[in-house]
Amino acid sequence: LEMAAKLAPDDVDIMRKLGLAYLQHGRYEDANVTLKSAAALDPEEMTLQMMLAGSQLQSGNRDEAVASLEAAIARDPEALRPGVMLAMIKMRDRDFDGVLQVSRRLVEHHAANPVLYNFIGTALYAKGEDAEARKNLLRAVELNPEYLSAHRNLVQLDLREGDRAAAKARLETMMKMPGAGVQPLTALASIASGDGNLREAASLLSKARDQEPENLAVQIELIQMLGRSGDGDAALRNARKLRDRFP
Repeated sequence: LEMAAKLAPDDVDIMRKLGLAYLQHGRYEDANVTLKSAAALDPEEMTLQMMLAGSQLQSGNRDEAVASLEAAIARDPEALRPGVMLAMIKMRDRDFDGVLQVSRRLVEHHAANPVLYNFIGTALYAKGEDAEARKNLLRAVELNPEYLSAHRNLVQLDLREGDRAAAKARLETMMKMPGAGVQPLTALASIASGDGNLREAASLLSKARDQEPENLAVQIELIQMLGRSGDGDAALRNARKLRDRFP
């Protein structure tokens, strides 16, 4: 591909493939240069802009990534993918006002996209605007009833408002959703522990361990919970088994 790029430096397809190859090999600076050239050859191609921004992020050039995404959005204000990526960067930066600005603009053109309402709800939750946060998170799960991220955020909102029963009911519903994994079980265990029900917490963590036997974090949490609940023998048995499996 490098040889081909030297022979045909104006071939956007070759430059795209070379940039992708650099990305796959972790050569992010080379990918940045190559993808920037490709994006200049075809500035309307959103996939190139996304690849370039991703490469810039992975190489630690956060500001360049933001600039690439903002340039893509300036060309097409309705473009969803660069807007979502920009909102994610701003969320990571804890720039919640920026998240709201980007997401609300996108909602005007993509009113049925649950991801945007989840972004808005998460940012509002972080700003302490609980009522509006709940409204947007509920809209997200209305659009996608199995949207786990929005459900998790609603659980956090329920807990902050002191409605532990609602949080537990939502977590029990989440357990039936595809891809939920053990997170609802561990969250229920955390609630039980906070309520002083240590044996119930240990039982929930035991179910989580059985569901994901390779999850070391769950196994260690189970051992600690068994010890806290006064069942030292069970804690030792589990610890020895874990040591033998992962010496």
